[in-house]
Amino acid sequence: MVLDTIRLAIQNKKVISFVYNDERRLVEPFCSGLNNKLNQVLRGYQVDGYSQSLEKKPWRLYLLDKIYNLEIIDKYFDGDRSGYNPNDSNIIKIYYCI
Repeated sequence: MVLDTIRLAIQNKKVISFVYNDERRLVEPFCSGLNNKLNQVLRGYQVDGYSQSLEKKPWRLYLLDKIYNLEIIDKYFDGDRSGYNPNDSNIIKIYYCI
């Protein structure tokens, strides 16, 4: 279910909202796949919500099994963010990407 929702958000370039580490986040989803520990992950640009290091590092790698209350919100993004790397070395197998 989480992966299907993320796929739809990536394909339609829509912002997602979810709870991660007990805090609400708003994220532009750019890529999902497997990391080197074979965990399903999401690479996204956090545009709002809690993060201790948000100002220093808006690009985040989220573990899908820690994402709760995921929903696609009615806000589009253009898919063009400085620092996005479609060949992200932290994702060894890509499922979906911008």
